[in-house]
Amino acid sequence: MRAIKPSLSDTRILISPEDESLLRKHYWGVYDKGYAARNNGYGVMFLHRVIMARMLGRYLVGKEQVDHINCIKTDCRRENLRLADQSQQQANRKKTLNRGYSSQFKGVSWINRLNRWGAGIRVDGKSLYLGYFRSEEEAATTYDKAAMLHFGEYARLNFSEQSYAAPQA
Repeated sequence: MRAIKPSLSDTRILISPEDESLLRKHYWGVYDKGYAARNNGYGVMFLHRVIMARMLGRYLVGKEQVDHINCIKTDCRRENLRLADQSQQQANRKKTLNRGYSSQFKGVSWINRLNRWGAGIRVDGKSLYLGYFRSEEEAATTYDKAAMLHFGEYARLNFSEQSYAAPQA
């Protein structure tokens, strides 16, 4: 693994050794919402997309997207990148702290009129309501189980996956 530090940023960009030649040819910086990228004169090229194209041996087509498994936008090591569609990308997002969403957990919000925590998940553009709960943690656990069911390896969980492992006999 190699880390580069663009001159105008405090952020390090991580890449795999087999992609170091990209660094010698071009200047890469941290642009557009924190992604490692460069301007090629026609527009912005994102490093994670260039590396994925090298891994596949072809350009990315259509709606193909590249997911950073650990959600660190400047970690462009090959083992941290995978192809994903829009739904998978959303599943791997961290919880956004928007006004009106009072829970610390992804997929959980306080339902004032019921005096309960609600759990919900979005799958293929449709909202699924998972229920109402007395505790925030119970709602978060319910979200996690639904996320694992619908998104598999792309699920960004509130609690570690080990929390849900079947007990050993």
